Amino acid sequence: NDGTLMVFGQPEYTATSSSVAQPTAWYLTSMISADRSDTITLKYNTAIPVVTAQRTTILAERVDPAATLSSRLSYTNHGTMITHNLITIQEINFSNGKIRFDYVADRLDLTGAPRLNFIELYSKRKPGTFERIRKFNFYHSYFTATPGQSSVLNGMLSGSATVYANRLKLDRIVQQGFNDGLTKTLPPYIFEYETSAFPLLGSTAQDYLGYYNGAQANNNLLFYGTGFVNGTEILGRQFGANRSIVPDFLRAGMLKRIRYPGGSYTEFESEPNQISIATVDSVFSYNEYAQLLTSRDRTKSELIFTVTPEMTAGKNDCMAELTLSLFNNLANEPPINTIISLMDQIGRAHV
Repeated sequence: NDGTLMVFGQPEYTATSSSVAQPTAWYLTSMISADRSDTITLKYNTAIPVVTAQRTTILAERVDPAATLSSRLSYTNHGTMITHNLITIQEINFSNGKIRFDYVADRLDLTGAPRLNFIELYSKRKPGTFERIRKFNFYHSYFTATPGQSSVLNGMLSGSATVYANRLKLDRIVQQGFNDGLTKTLPPYIFEYETSAFPLLGSTAQDYLGYYNGAQANNNLLFYGTGFVNGTEILGRQFGANRSIVPDFLRAGMLKRIRYPGGSYTEFESEPNQISIATVDSVFSYNEYAQLLTSRDRTKSELIFTVTPEMTAGKNDCMAELTLSLFNNLANEPPINTIISLMDQIGRAHV
């Protein structure tokens, strides 16, 4: 710490349907230099109440050995409304200028919430007089949910159909410069996103980490569910929600490319965490091909026999082990010379 004083004087409150509002964040309101000669102040807009919702599903089992599994299980849904008093920055003032933030309260995906419209930079010419020198315009549109989905939050939020189906996204930023009454507009920064199917707000089609996986048949997010195996009802993972990771759906809405005013661009590649596991299919069947060359059969100089290893469907690697035991029972005879050749079915040698 260099001695700069940070003052956090703007609280932000959040309340739920079962609790009173509590401060959940404190925003920076001023920065004062170590020698107290310079101050940067931050001013905020009046808080805007924004309502969101969440729903929790609980599966409980009653202890009763005499009862059937279905009668012992119960599902309970808990819905909670959350009111978040949204704080947005309005202005930043410093010794030789200021930055102003402008918003538009027309969001389709969050009733009452604003979106950033533009940011303006001003230079201070004399006390109380500012000249605009730069402006950044923000252009937005929406991701739209793929039709045919259902949401566990249905009926909990106002403007449901529109709120659930849309998500705000930033399309481009356009910079403008101002000097001597002239305006210069630069080429935009353009943001491109993955265009795969998009989830509805409150969708239960989620993988283990909460990313979209396209599993529209999920009624909840529980890993376990009930079903029958060989006529017996059980509680098992195979009957629970499909929480598997599907990379194509996972990328929904992710930033793919940023194009810069000069023509260059940055690309982003997204993929789930993964590990590579090398598996070996071992076939534990043993075929012994016994061959005996004795002193009474000294004319036999070559032994040929066929081995057909077993293969697992879909595999293209086969590992075989050949054990060779050679004995010369004749006294004072030289060692047996051995050459082993493995021939495939079309006559190729693999030594």
